[in-house]
Amino acid sequence: MTSLLFSPPAALRRAGLLCALSLLLVACGPENDDWRAAQSADTSVAYAHFVAQYPSSSHAGEARQRGAARVEEEAWQQTVHEDTLQAYQQHLLRFPQGKWAQEARQRIDSFVTAGRTSPPVAAPVPVAAPAAAPVVAPAAAPVAAAVAVPVPVVPAVPAPAINRPVPAPAPAPVPVPLAKPAPVAVQAGYGAQLGAFSAADKGESAWQTIQARFPGELSPLAHQVVQGKAGSMTVYRLQVPQPTAKAARALCAQIAARGQACVVYHP
Repeated sequence: MTSLLFSPPAALRRAGLLCALSLLLVACGPENDDWRAAQSADTSVAYAHFVAQYPSSSHAGEARQRGAARVEEEAWQQTVHEDTLQAYQQHLLRFPQGKWAQEARQRIDSFVTAGRTSPPVAAPVPVAAPAAAPVVAPAAAPVAAAVAVPVPVVPAVPAPAINRPVPAPAPAPVPVPLAKPAPVAVQAGYGAQLGAFSAADKGESAWQTIQARFPGELSPLAHQVVQGKAGSMTVYRLQVPQPTAKAARALCAQIAARGQACVVYHP
């Protein structure tokens, strides 16, 4: 009698079995298989594909976070592979608060300080030329000894000294120190931005270097070093104002074709 009271009904047993089977099917469904595949690939493309297939999945939020992290990581790897001033400036503009933003700023400063836009190229190692085989000249026919004829020696007559005034050396030019310009306030309008730096004087130094590389395009133009914010950090942007967006794009196209980083800014 007691065993009959505590034995579950057949319907209850069947319901429990169906519930367990449902949970098993959910755990082994295609969504979980695709999520494990995305985790195994661990790339921005794999996570984006998962979110596109299952936007309401419980894993969608984590997939978006991991995908964003992989996008920045893949972009940084490409930037380091290129290793140019333009590549680091573009990465900093794209990820101003990213994981590698500070390192990008440091590398930009090192490029500007050295006056380069690409890493130095190592000098080729000289290769020693193979030793040439000795050439044996044929024996010359015997020649009769020449008779030495004495040549009269004429003493040299010193040239008369001419008293001429020696011009005094020109005084060396005294370098005039350039006044350190203060960063100006942000101005509305279009222009070309040539870089972002951690200090205003570094922006001015970069302008001198870039202007010397592109005298035809930049010498007649004015520039400005504008203080701004990139997230919580203060940056100083080197800009060349232009009257229209078309003029700014044309200027960027001219100098970017020769390796200089340049982006168009607008109001």
